[in-house]
Amino acid sequence: LASLPDKRAEKMDAFFAACETGTLPNVSVVEPAFFQNDDHPPADVRNGQAFIATVYEALRRSPQWDRMLVLFFYDEHGGFFDHVPPPESRGDARAAEGFDRLGFRIPGLVAGPLVRRGFAFDEVVEHSSVPRLIADVFGLAPVNERAAQAGSFEGALDVTLPICMKDGKATAVCGVTIKTDGMSREQAIAKAKEIAKAVDTGLG
Repeated sequence: LASLPDKRAEKMDAFFAACETGTLPNVSVVEPAFFQNDDHPPADVRNGQAFIATVYEALRRSPQWDRMLVLFFYDEHGGFFDHVPPPESRGDARAAEGFDRLGFRIPGLVAGPLVRRGFAFDEVVEHSSVPRLIADVFGLAPVNERAAQAGSFEGALDVTLPICMKDGKATAVCGVTIKTDGMSREQAIAKAKEIAKAVDTGLG
């Protein structure tokens, strides 16, 4: 995080070093230096795209890459016209105050070795889907009702994430189930071996 004056934030050099040594934490949030290497005016969009490419390449070359899921999100739609009306939001505590709809669509990308190759993901997801994903994977309580009801990224993955339950509450991911739709037996076995190598269910 190059531009946030937060004591919990690290400089990008520390992020790249952790990528190289395979010591990234379970969850990392990466932000550009706003108005320097992002896509927001008046910044040069080429710098923003170069930043994304640099982050992606650092992650791809990391020893941890085999069990990574990378989400690229923009925070707004850039002011471009969108012919699709924003859908209603779900679970927003301030819906009665007018916060009952999502915003316009934004660019997003899901990347990593566990993502379904060449797949167009049509589930409605939003920024609140990220804390939902984290809660699902690590067995945490949802941060709020909106995150609990947000769309899931699971359809974009080559695996499902069965959640271990205890006393009616999620405790953690307890394994993976491989999606084999349209695969031959040989392809499914090869995929199983690939996923078994890639996924660390201990999340260590």
